Amino acid sequence: KNVLISVEKMEQLLWIEDISSQVEKDQLLAQIDDRYLKLVGQQAQVKQHQVGVVYLTGQTARFLKPPDKNNLAVSQF
Repeated sequence: KNVLISVEKMEQLLWIEDISSQVEKDQLLAQIDDRYLKLVGQQAQVKQHQVGVVYLTGQTARFLKPPDKNNLAVSQF
């Protein structure tokens, strides 16, 4: 039985099953290099962590102000 295979995005193809090969159900037909997709995900995580650092740095500065110049509730300390 012949089956048409399509892809949404073209990444670097590492290997593909030969066109005349018979394959079994659920057998892998091709493998792409997904390092770029992983890198993009990791860059997004880095940006999230950077935002967290900026927020926590601001919070630290607030807590380090003298109590008479700080408008935080005592319970927040």
